[in-house]
Amino acid sequence: MALKFRTIDGSQNNLEDPSINQANTDFVRVGPANFADGIDAMQPGPNAREISNIVAANNPDTHLDVNGVALSGMMYAWGQFIDHDLDLEKGGTNTADISIPVPAGDTLPAGTIIPLSRVGD
Repeated sequence: MALKFRTIDGSQNNLEDPSINQANTDFVRVGPANFADGIDAMQPGPNAREISNIVAANNPDTHLDVNGVALSGMMYAWGQFIDHDLDLEKGGTNTADISIPVPAGDTLPAGTIIPLSRVGD
């Protein structure tokens, strides 16, 4: 079925499978899940706040660009993607605390915790 415009609920956006990622369905994975415990534990890695500060910074030492285009100005789009992935996913019954500790040298006081939780099934 060829539509002139995309549907508001996301249905019919994939011609192979019109129900993929439509409203009120689970997101389709493009790769296997990669949890530390095989179920829902986060993988260890660098501090998310440090990564965010580096990527969003706009000074000569940390300014990131690709072919002269500043990435800092594009971070709103990435933020929306992450926000929608965390906040708008189909709710599960288990909640995991993945709060982010603020590192030393941040604009927030070191040791502050940025509260964040993840909902899973």
